[in-house]
Amino acid sequence: MKRKKISGFLVILMGVTILWFISKYKNVYEEEVQVEVQWNQIPEDIKIQEDSETIVFNPRLRQRGFKLMANKIFKPTVKLNFEKFTFSRNDSIFFNPFLEKEELSKVDRELSIQDVKNQDIYIPATRFERKKVPISTNFKIKYANNFKAKVPFKLERDSIILFGKNKLLSEVDSLILTSEPILINDTLVERKLKLTLPTDDIKANVDHVQVTFRAMEVTEGSFIVPVEILSKPANSFVKVIPETVTVIYQAAIDNFESITEDDLTVRLDIEKVQESSKVMVPEIIYDSDLIYHARLKEEAVQVLIVK
Repeated sequence: MKRKKISGFLVILMGVTILWFISKYKNVYEEEVQVEVQWNQIPEDIKIQEDSETIVFNPRLRQRGFKLMANKIFKPTVKLNFEKFTFSRNDSIFFNPFLEKEELSKVDRELSIQDVKNQDIYIPATRFERKKVPISTNFKIKYANNFKAKVPFKLERDSIILFGKNKLLSEVDSLILTSEPILINDTLVERKLKLTLPTDDIKANVDHVQVTFRAMEVTEGSFIVPVEILSKPANSFVKVIPETVTVIYQAAIDNFESITEDDLTVRLDIEKVQESSKVMVPEIIYDSDLIYHARLKEEAVQVLIVK
């Protein structure tokens, strides 16, 4: 019986304690709490010491008891934009939470900062020099069967920004983009090529550069085309043997059906014929937007001039 009375008393005491705890900590309090800052969006020209990538400050927060107690135990963390919340003075970088109190409250409204000491907190960091350098390329391109270049390949950028000490940057005038041979087997091929920097002490604003290749799939056809004679001499008879030639052409599959022999012209300029030679290679005229390449099946034609 006595044990039951003791047990009942303990239960009542625990209940009262819990009620007192709840009633006390549901109220709002103000107290100084240590807050940790983690930086994001750090500029490429800034290098923070590895042991100083986070800093702490001690604002007075206004929160309910439970929240305030949890924050004192677990230390709240706020992520801040480095460029927005820091400033430079005499080549050093600082953060002053007092000057940024309103902005800090916008970043994390649950903190409810009431006050904070007006102090410049030093951030151990190095600001590097920057230099813009052009990009050149050094790689081979291989085209699969029936694929040809439609336009020259294109880099997404023609230059990059390097960061580092002035002495190191002065030794770099350009960067060469290299790669294993690139196979073009489609009408559109994109590759991200990794930049190779001359030293680990130099950083760049990008890690990769995208290269875009546009190609066309071609097929081959032929037409028999008459040879046009230009600059015929007066009072002379000119004969070309043969009078027609076979032109073999390559064109994109999309254009192939629309091409006719009228899209190809074969010309022979008599003024370019040397007297000592009776053989000449005619010129083929065609629209390069329609036809990729054209050649003569015959190596040359004979030219007879009778005055």
